[in-house]
Amino acid sequence: MLDDNVLDFYHLRKYVTEATHALFGQGSQEAVSWKTKMMETVKTQASLAMLDRLGEYLTSKPDDSGQTELQELRDCLAKRLEGAGMRWDKDNAEAAMALASLYSSHLWNKYWDINNMAA
Repeated sequence: MLDDNVLDFYHLRKYVTEATHALFGQGSQEAVSWKTKMMETVKTQASLAMLDRLGEYLTSKPDDSGQTELQELRDCLAKRLEGAGMRWDKDNAEAAMALASLYSSHLWNKYWDINNMAA
């Protein structure tokens, strides 16, 4: 998925770096940690997991600090998720991200086992 659905790594890293600087300032430990975490997420769990994590920051930062850069990063990733003929509305995109998060967190089987027991 990384090769097919994300901008080349150079441009993705550029957007992540810009969001990092806007959120935490350049060179701070928090900035380095956040950037490392986001890049590792997209490398190991793909772009849907990164979109899911960005959502947390978009809603938890009520002031304007970094909102523009976060939205640009989100838009950069979201464009790559749209394949030919695909259409994503908010509800379906959130459902797809929830499923991707379950899979990426290695809780997929546990989640379905619990739901099967409840049925």
